[in-house]
Amino acid sequence: MTNLNSQASDISPEIAALKMQLAISLKFHHRSKLERLPLEAAVRVMAEVWDACDHQRNS
Repeated sequence: MTNLNSQASDISPEIAALKMQLAISLKFHHRSKLERLPLEAAVRVMAEVWDACDHQRNS
């Protein structure tokens, strides 16, 4: 598994915390689902969810 903190110095503390919260959520709440999917499918679904988010609200 890759180190989730490997690029922490390249991002803001807020983004680093959000990244860690998402990783923890995926690992502990969605692990069984992720283990059943090929990596490409899991990444594609996460990208689709990200695209569906309301990014205009955060701009």
